[in-house]
Amino acid sequence: MEACGNSGSNSDDIQMKFTKYPESVIAPVGANVTFECEVTVPGERLTWRWALPNHTESSWTEVAGVTDKNVHTKLIVEVKSNTVDTLYQCVVWYGPISLVSVPAKLTVAKMIPSKSSTRKRVVTAPPHNTVVLHCKEPISEPPAVIQWWREIKNVRKQIESRHGVLVIHNATADDSGTYICSATNELSKGSTPSETTFLKITLDDRHTRFLEREDEFGPVDSEGIISVSAKVNDTVRLWCDAVGSPPPRITWSHERKDLSHAHGHVLAIPALTVADEGVYHCTANRQRRSWKVVALQPPRWEGSVGNVSACEGSVAEVVCGTPHGQPPPQVYWLLNAKPLKLGAGIQANEQVLFEMGSK
Repeated sequence: MEACGNSGSNSDDIQMKFTKYPESVIAPVGANVTFECEVTVPGERLTWRWALPNHTESSWTEVAGVTDKNVHTKLIVEVKSNTVDTLYQCVVWYGPISLVSVPAKLTVAKMIPSKSSTRKRVVTAPPHNTVVLHCKEPISEPPAVIQWWREIKNVRKQIESRHGVLVIHNATADDSGTYICSATNELSKGSTPSETTFLKITLDDRHTRFLEREDEFGPVDSEGIISVSAKVNDTVRLWCDAVGSPPPRITWSHERKDLSHAHGHVLAIPALTVADEGVYHCTANRQRRSWKVVALQPPRWEGSVGNVSACEGSVAEVVCGTPHGQPPPQVYWLLNAKPLKLGAGIQANEQVLFEMGSK
């Protein structure tokens, strides 16, 4: 028998574990989504429950799944026109003890057009510059695909636009004309109304300037810095749309350190890491534009938790490890699948749970 107050060395002491968790998914209306769970030790009962995002821990609703030998269970969800984004979680019971899986999120494929999705604008630039134009991106799950066309005499011809940005190198008067873009959700098949840009290549203004406002690129914070978020290992591209006559020389910096290798209109950050986070600047003849890059990371624990035994009346301390992730993960404690009520001798933070015993 384990002595009072001793604790297991790590989570390997706990034999009842999940070996398969439900996985988050984005699905269109009409799809059937299958969530699966599996445990090491057969349970007396395996069930499923659901809740809406930003729920309270007491708002879970049980739903029936299909169980095999009390170690494996699956839940099939039909995505209907009235289905909303939902969290799903499986629960396994061992007598009065229960464990819950990491929740999975079902996101319904959708697209919400921006308020300016039908806008028309006029953009002017001096000759021989690189012209960079963005299409106003809608809110979309998964991210929308941007396409560009050039319209000549009411006939549209699709233009190859890598990464959804229209780039015209060494622009001349021949490039003046009407350009049209739209966004498409490849899962829901929804698309936004077209945006129209009338481009004029003319020498009306020689001063160095940016062609587009900061909010054409994405969200902007209170300091006028463009916010860019991407998953670790993704490639991030920052576009500098400075023009002038003569065309300005563009330089880039990261956290006020010059990037000597970067002089073009695009700065590519391949295989994004945490070390790449921070503020980037592009500068052209004293004109400057700024981006703040954040590397998104899934939640994870550093360290492990073990079994804890304590004498009656003593203090029980459960150390859960250190949570990491970007954005910072929310941490909550459960007791047999229900939120743990703090107070009356029970205190907790993101890493440690204390229970003050009483004789």
